[in-house]
Amino acid sequence: MVQALIRAIHGVDELSNELKSCSRGHHVQKVAAGASEASKREICLTLPTAILLASNKVSEDSGVVRTEISILQYEYKNAKK
Repeated sequence: MVQALIRAIHGVDELSNELKSCSRGHHVQKVAAGASEASKREICLTLPTAILLASNKVSEDSGVVRTEISILQYEYKNAKK
């Protein structure tokens, strides 16, 4: 399911090795690039959560989700520099 999300984000049918090796922050940035400034914060929260939950490794009420969101927000902010 994670691969399906990433394929949808990048508009491809197959994931290249390059896309497979990209950080989650990269995929979030790809989506946020076409968004308005007001939407970018919501995307930074929603998309990483969707990717994480799609991996079936954690449940929605897990503290891991909040930790992952914080990490991804940090990655997104630093990748913009």
